[in-house]
Amino acid sequence: MNALEIFYEICKIPHPSGNTYQLKDFICNFAKKHNCDVTCDNANNIHVIKGNPAICLQAHYDMVLIGDKIDPYIDGNFLKSKDSSLGADNGAAVAAILYFIANRDNIEALITNDEEIGMIGVKNLALEAKSRRILNLDSENINEICIGCAGGFDAKIALTPYFRDSNFKYYYEIETKNFIGGHSGVDICKNIKNAIVELVYFIYGLDCEIVDIIGGEKINSIPVSAKAIIATNILIDNYSNNNILINRINSIYTKTTTKDFLIPIISIHSGVYAMDNKSVISSLNISKVSIDNLEVMARSNRNDLLDMHKKRLQYMFDNVEISDFYSPWEAEDSTFLNEIKNTFINNGINYDIIQIHAGLECGILKSRCDEIVSIGPTILNPHSKLESLDLKSFDQFLLILNNLV
Repeated sequence: MNALEIFYEICKIPHPSGNTYQLKDFICNFAKKHNCDVTCDNANNIHVIKGNPAICLQAHYDMVLIGDKIDPYIDGNFLKSKDSSLGADNGAAVAAILYFIANRDNIEALITNDEEIGMIGVKNLALEAKSRRILNLDSENINEICIGCAGGFDAKIALTPYFRDSNFKYYYEIETKNFIGGHSGVDICKNIKNAIVELVYFIYGLDCEIVDIIGGEKINSIPVSAKAIIATNILIDNYSNNNILINRINSIYTKTTTKDFLIPIISIHSGVYAMDNKSVISSLNISKVSIDNLEVMARSNRNDLLDMHKKRLQYMFDNVEISDFYSPWEAEDSTFLNEIKNTFINNGINYDIIQIHAGLECGILKSRCDEIVSIGPTILNPHSKLESLDLKSFDQFLLILNNLV
């Protein structure tokens, strides 16, 4: 099989974060079939080695699944999925690794698990690469060589709804529609509408109280869906909006709460906080909401700005739980970087040296090796139903790896 055919096989196997066991078995069996030594740890990370490799390839095998299942199809020069995210982040890299496992005598790979839900795999990595150079394959632009990434943390803010006896005439379910979502780091500068924010601002314009609210999909994605049940004495009829759908419901609710408990969503800016030239270096994304909790993700390419996010949230709110903290990967030059630059040049592929405003495993793996760099094929709109893999860039990606592995 070529690398794209291997990716199609990966697409057939469910592997959203938290449910990756089938793909783990596929990867391990594939590597053993091609005479590799395979070791796994308690976090379901996979170490594959054969021969005497010069570098270790690294990717993660979980994905952010938006939709029900992957159904890939080719649209011009892009690979997409019908009504779901594609999982090219990071499945395209896993497919490339498996391709070279099948076609190289000297190969090493660390394939980590559950990175999309807080770097769980790499944080609990109990496996060691033999090679002292690690090439991370989790970048998303073929014309970029990444040497730095954002750190981040998740924050859960306790909401305090006060339910009281009530007696309203009408009850409505209000939900969002036509939101596209996106990656809460690399897409945060694109002014993509946040479904939770838009829903809450819409509700604040109504004379109503709230029965329930829920929204968001993943901590690290810009929300696509959100909905609330409201109670009001105003008849809402024939309402039309491109992003809001209102349905009257016949149920009667005797307990409601005022909108005040949603003030945190109004008071937190969801978006870019700081720029360096044209690059985002600090941001915050409102990710998920329920009647009791608000979840946000903070990112920064600098430790001082990341600490500022933490202090700001703790100052604004009484009950904030900080979790899944990871430090930024700060940029540095290296011999390995120069060799990768030359590989790009020799193959006629233009490049920029960049730092990415997203979490890469490199921020944690840098302490386990001498040199680390990140590259990847071009993936548009990751973590959304518009996710697509540029097939020309995938060929270029394989060409680069062919010269490095």
